[in-house]
Amino acid sequence: MKTAKTFKIGLIFVLTAGLFSSAFASKSRLEERLTRLFYWQMSQALDLSTAEEKRMSEIMDSLSKRRLETIDRRDQVLAKMGAWLAQNGDKVKGKDLAVPPATSALLKEYRTHLETLAHIDVEEQTLLKELLGEFRLIKFYNERKIIVERIKKALN
Repeated sequence: MKTAKTFKIGLIFVLTAGLFSSAFASKSRLEERLTRLFYWQMSQALDLSTAEEKRMSEIMDSLSKRRLETIDRRDQVLAKMGAWLAQNGDKVKGKDLAVPPATSALLKEYRTHLETLAHIDVEEQTLLKELLGEFRLIKFYNERKIIVERIKKALN
């Protein structure tokens, strides 16, 4: 068991070290390789069939894309609110400053993006539960935490 863990950690190191050996490696290439590494490790940990691994990666890729798009839109709204605050922040003496309707609408839009992100997480659980069943879903969440920690550690 310890040998398997050592091998996995070593594999993470080798793959990530290879990514950084080229000064021209793009962030998207790094993300792609780390994503594929994650799917491979998750497939091994959950003993997925080829079809299950393919379906899991489709689910995760689709939801990840939606999640990143939503985060980008949320951050754009946050930037607009920050710009308004930079222009009006010195006028604030309490919570009663009148906020223009357009700025108030940004706050509502921000909340919508937060709700969308929560919905994506629930959708992920629903789809993965259908694919994996309850036991392997629990194992998925545990393994994801472990794998992400290993990758972060290897990148630091």
